[in-house]
Amino acid sequence: MGWQHWGRGVCCWLLWAAGVGLEVRADDLGHPWPATTSVATAGFLGSHLATLPDGDRYRNEQNTFSPDGELLAVLGSDGHIRVWNWRRKQLLQTLLRDSRNNIGYPDQTLAFSPDGRWLAYCHPSAKDGRNLSVWNTHDWQLQPTEPGGRGDYTGLNFSSNGRELLVLQDAPSRTSDGSRLSVYRSADWQVDWQWGLSDRFFGRQMALSPDGKTLAIAGERYPDLPINWSWPEKHRYQLHFLSLVTRQVLFSIEPMLEMTRGRMVWRPDGQVLAMFGSLYPLGREPSGPTNSDGLHLYAFPAGELIQRDNWSNANRAFVSVRYSPDGKYLLLSDGRMRNGYYGQGLRILDAHSLAALQEIPGNVTAISFSADGRYLSLAGSDEIRIHAFTPPLAQ
Repeated sequence: MGWQHWGRGVCCWLLWAAGVGLEVRADDLGHPWPATTSVATAGFLGSHLATLPDGDRYRNEQNTFSPDGELLAVLGSDGHIRVWNWRRKQLLQTLLRDSRNNIGYPDQTLAFSPDGRWLAYCHPSAKDGRNLSVWNTHDWQLQPTEPGGRGDYTGLNFSSNGRELLVLQDAPSRTSDGSRLSVYRSADWQVDWQWGLSDRFFGRQMALSPDGKTLAIAGERYPDLPINWSWPEKHRYQLHFLSLVTRQVLFSIEPMLEMTRGRMVWRPDGQVLAMFGSLYPLGREPSGPTNSDGLHLYAFPAGELIQRDNWSNANRAFVSVRYSPDGKYLLLSDGRMRNGYYGQGLRILDAHSLAALQEIPGNVTAISFSADGRYLSLAGSDEIRIHAFTPPLAQ
């Protein structure tokens, strides 16, 4: 059913383009944002290699390839993680977890370790107190993990050598403690060390730099006590860059993006951090469809905003933001349902100029690249499609 919505989205988009044309404009810093050049799947999406049928029972919220590209782990909104041998279209494992979940929020809660030995998932506090689930991919046995303390777990990243697992943890509800970072040893899954970020700072998204030395955490800080959870006037959006070598904050900025449902990813060369989130005026409560969305790029280590584009009244939901492994392309997906059909699908940008190279309408709730960049997984509401990723110059 989901790919029928995809086809309906293509037809609607083509009718709109024929009637009103495509808009060519520049972003807020004067960089060009050209109109899309194609709406067909030809171009960047090569051969359709596999379709994994999941029925229409749930949405596919996250997916991630194993390091060797042979397995695909998919998180569904029904609270299950399904592990596929996608080439054979064979479902290998269905991993169960607690019914509480953080579906629709961070998209960095499911990951394979760099050597492929472990699959980790973190989630809000479960009935049995388990916030972190780790499976051995050889026998799919659940590993005993030390509880990291009270509070929801909202994001994770493996270190570049796979020896540590970094988990972002919220403070217990309605306290002033703020978020903290818990670092687990993969040797025994015990907490090695913890780091309190700052009082009343609540992290929403985290992203580990490609070299594994810097952790970016975006969220908001509430200076008022007691905390007013209904958008207090003085709260501030913050982006912290943390050194995992010295265990100190390198610098912090105020990005003006609300990241509860935002996304954040490093360019593979580690010189740029891309953020997508909701653009709200400070001290004002969100007001539904009048809100704007923003794609902001920050240079590292300078911390300067180098490119941005804001969409007023866009009402879009880029639920996945990914760089291609070679760093040449930035992909954004939109799976929000509106007006009876799904969102704006897959948008492929030039990673440096942000020129829009291709747009494929439809329902794409999650995207993932294989480590070598050869394969691209597009998850819809009821199935997953795997394509060869073949940029036009490479064809």
